[in-house]
Amino acid sequence: MRALATSLAVILMAVVAACGVPSREVEPIDRQDLPESLRAPASTTTSSLDGAEIAVAAIYWIKGDELVRESVLFEAGPDVDRLLALLERGPARGGDAQSVRSAISDSDAIVGTSERDGEVVVELDEVTGTDQVLAIGQIVMTLTSLPDVTSVRFVRAGETVAVPLPDGSLVRRALDPDDYSPLLGSS
Repeated sequence: MRALATSLAVILMAVVAACGVPSREVEPIDRQDLPESLRAPASTTTSSLDGAEIAVAAIYWIKGDELVRESVLFEAGPDVDRLLALLERGPARGGDAQSVRSAISDSDAIVGTSERDGEVVVELDEVTGTDQVLAIGQIVMTLTSLPDVTSVRFVRAGETVAVPLPDGSLVRRALDPDDYSPLLGSS
């Protein structure tokens, strides 16, 4: 009986050892290989202890030449104008605020917004500066973190304006997170 117990213990240890983590390094998965549901930042809603509704949205800041995500909690839910106001205000002081920044600091650049069928239209006064790609990417990635927003279109005087993509090309169409995913940082 003791021999049987010892044999079972050895077999059990061999099975457990075989289920371990491989010794080679883990290879990262290319973001483009992920299903859409895993690529898009999700907004979730939960309840707090006092019954108030708390929602999570993403704000994208600039770190170097990349966009990095920060999750932000909102009572009563985030909306387009609140997210844009946070981008205009910039990152909070302290912590990592010294290394992240916003290219959306001139509140006169965004004249207004409207929403329809999952598309946010952002009325611009002017798109200028060296951070145009990062600024447009910040807006697109941040606004599409809202659950009901799938794309963002930029207009001036009612006409769709050409905006830059990370590859340097200019497009006149609604933009989605896939357009600016090459700017996403690893942090």
